[in-house]
Amino acid sequence: MKFPNPITALKALFRFSKRPELVPQDVEDARTECCDRCEHSSGNQCQKCTCYIPLKVKLSTESCPIKKWGQYHYQKFNGLT
Repeated sequence: MKFPNPITALKALFRFSKRPELVPQDVEDARTECCDRCEHSSGNQCQKCTCYIPLKVKLSTESCPIKKWGQYHYQKFNGLT
């Protein structure tokens, strides 16, 4: 296990502070499944970015460092549902 990179963590916190949204459960589940199958996953930590996977998959502003999944953007419906 690698020590988490504090610069990476601070950048993630900064991005999240500008758009503090969590992803829906189905998106979190899909991201988690993708990370679980990834060769760079070591338990709960990504060996590419050193992030804590259970937290990273919840944040809408985060993405996979090797482009397996990206940021999540909520659809805005202009008042129509």
